[in-house]
Amino acid sequence: MRIKLGMTNNELKQQAEKAYNDQNFEEAVKLYNQIIAKNPNDARAFSERGISHFHLNNFEQSLNDMNEAVKLEPTNGYRYASRGYIKAALKQTEDAILDYKKATELDPEDSLSFNNIGLLQEQLGWNQQAQKSFDKADTLERDKNPTPIPSNTLAEKPKTENNNNITIEKNEFNSSAEVLKSVLTQKETFKEFISFVKNGFKLK
Repeated sequence: MRIKLGMTNNELKQQAEKAYNDQNFEEAVKLYNQIIAKNPNDARAFSERGISHFHLNNFEQSLNDMNEAVKLEPTNGYRYASRGYIKAALKQTEDAILDYKKATELDPEDSLSFNNIGLLQEQLGWNQQAQKSFDKADTLERDKNPTPIPSNTLAEKPKTENNNNITIEKNEFNSSAEVLKSVLTQKETFKEFISFVKNGFKLK
């Protein structure tokens, strides 16, 4: 992809999105660099560049971008949950738990963060704490969903409703990159994937 000079911020974002969806992560990083140069307070751009860096195995840069997103939006629990996910994938388990806990402090209804805390606590052998976290996640899901999502399967049609009434179906995600991007950039989608990690999704 050839980057045009003088593109507007919206055009840059569209091109970055396309590059990401095409799994052209190097190009995506270059485009997010331009977006951030135009608006150094764009927390979402830092987060998305961080995900692109992650797919390029640029783990230090990935965490640096996630740190910046948290710094720019310190009261947004979603930023901590996104960083926690990356830390968990990098085996920084205890730090990931702290981020997920901060996410739940800021958003007490974030069932996926409670779920992921439980998964990480299990990895550390903290089984009693893990069970409490799973129980909390299950309670939140029952409150939100009359028909609970089975703990060992991904919902067939996870949905998110916004001004465009978007419906996202499982088969619309064609790669691990698309799933990760959606989960880390759309809060409603992120919270619908309560069994996301339990279903065996692996980061590449």
